Amino acid sequence: MKEIPINQLAKIVCDLPVKEKIVVRQKSTNGLLGITCSDIFDSDLIIISQIGGGFAAIFDTSTDNEEVEMCTWLQNIFQSSDYDKTVYLLDKEEVFPELQSMNELWGVTFKVSQPNCHPSRTLSISECALFPSREEAETWIDIHRGMSYDSAFYSEDCSEPKAVLIDSWQRNNEDKISIATVNKVVPNFTGRINNLREDIICNIISILKENELSKILLDGIIEEPTYVLWFGGKSWYDSPVTAVSLTDKGISIDVEDQFENVSTTLYSNDADLAFKNLSWLESIRDNVLEAIKATKAVQKDIQHSL
Repeated sequence: MKEIPINQLAKIVCDLPVKEKIVVRQKSTNGLLGITCSDIFDSDLIIISQIGGGFAAIFDTSTDNEEVEMCTWLQNIFQSSDYDKTVYLLDKEEVFPELQSMNELWGVTFKVSQPNCHPSRTLSISECALFPSREEAETWIDIHRGMSYDSAFYSEDCSEPKAVLIDSWQRNNEDKISIATVNKVVPNFTGRINNLREDIICNIISILKENELSKILLDGIIEEPTYVLWFGGKSWYDSPVTAVSLTDKGISIDVEDQFENVSTTLYSNDADLAFKNLSWLESIRDNVLEAIKATKAVQKDIQHSL
């Protein structure tokens, strides 16, 4: 606990980073006041509140002469007419001693922007980007900046990486976590992703077999075709899936770029990019179901017309 004058506290509060918090008390035996910086609106707000409830006040930092007005604001809160009046600034360890024995698990999220998809934020999983501290997560981000933050996505589709706290728990004698332990756990996520990918492909196979189909045409039948990225020798193409077929080792999809007048067949057992993206696979499955339903409806209409 450190005794400081109000004008010095005003300088500290003016420099307080967003979402950071300090704790003060007017006298060494008084109740605690928490001071934090929030960016919930266009300008940063300083919020001071009594820990446990009972009092709160807000200061808008967009004002001119911020430090002077901050000092006046704090004087009013502490009911003092003297800039040199002292208050007590507490260390976090004094207020939250349990923080000294806390373990944390940090990850990295990033923004994904892909063709024909709404931008979304996702957790980097394939790269095993899990860390025991924020500092290590941010170091990893700096090393990978401009690169892909997850091998399931192209680097040009990835942006705005952020370190995020996934979990925290209090350490005890039996809980000795280390990054080595974390890395042992991480491959399970990769396994789950691979299993889910295989599940979707197997489901597509089952749908085709149940309907006694070895191939289903999608072009001109479905309303919203699935677009996938594929490499055609020298260039990448973003093309709709026009057909899905059964193969000896899984499924294949036909893709055609009408603008470039190129087409090809991609195979699931070759691990083409089109089969790595779970969203694309799920969309292809939905397209297959839609095409089967539409085809059956047409066949029924033909039978009725005969």
